[in-house]
Amino acid sequence: MRRLGFVLPTIFAFIIILASSLLGVSAQNGDTLSAFGTATVDGLISPGEYGSSIGPITQGDYTFTIYETNDLQNDYYAFTINDLTHEDGDVLMIYFDNENDGVVPANTGGNIDLYEDAIFVSGIDGAFSDRHYELITGAFQAPPDSIVNGAAAATWTPEQGYVYEMSHPLNSGDPRDYSLSPVSTVGWGLFYEDDNGASYVYITYPPNFNIPAGTGDASKYGDILKLAGDKPVGGLTLSTNKLEILAPYLALAGIIAAASTVYITKKRKD
Repeated sequence: MRRLGFVLPTIFAFIIILASSLLGVSAQNGDTLSAFGTATVDGLISPGEYGSSIGPITQGDYTFTIYETNDLQNDYYAFTINDLTHEDGDVLMIYFDNENDGVVPANTGGNIDLYEDAIFVSGIDGAFSDRHYELITGAFQAPPDSIVNGAAAATWTPEQGYVYEMSHPLNSGDPRDYSLSPVSTVGWGLFYEDDNGASYVYITYPPNFNIPAGTGDASKYGDILKLAGDKPVGGLTLSTNKLEILAPYLALAGIIAAASTVYITKKRKD
């Protein structure tokens, strides 16, 4: 009986720890994007095209939403914002934390294996720019890659503003790009530059993810969890309903509790 009294709490503790680890499949700062599917990069967001989104988010006069999905070959990203001025300087920038460790390389001296990945999209014409970045004098510097891996489209209406869409390979083979499989997690931060005709307005999300940069603090970035169908890391089905994740562990706990009750009752009768 004493042995059972020791084993049962140990099993319960193991269940709680395991369940908690599953509930922890989320971004360092809570901003997680994760969905499986294929999007059409045409500057239009169709119903059901993206299974994951964050927003609407309001910063000052701007309201925006971020979307993501991936298939086995590509990532797909979309961004909508009520930028009601259509100017040459409107640019969407997404910076990736390739290792998801919060570390931005500084002054790499041209070592392309150390760069982080980035993609820029022009609002005026939807031009896609594949880039890499590092820290130079405390700020992100993101020159263009010599090889472009990806595509983009952007549409604008005076009533609603912009819709940006883009695709980028999971693994292009370019060492300046991220190299991901459908069981990887990559950090992300979004920077939007609005040219309103008189001045520039800058938006970051997660807020100020790039300030200060290079400290090794991954909480500045959100997470993007790449899926292979509905199977993320470890082959476990990801669910947005945490009760669905906990259900099998609660059931196991119930079985153990019932078994222990029978055992104790039997021991008392004996």
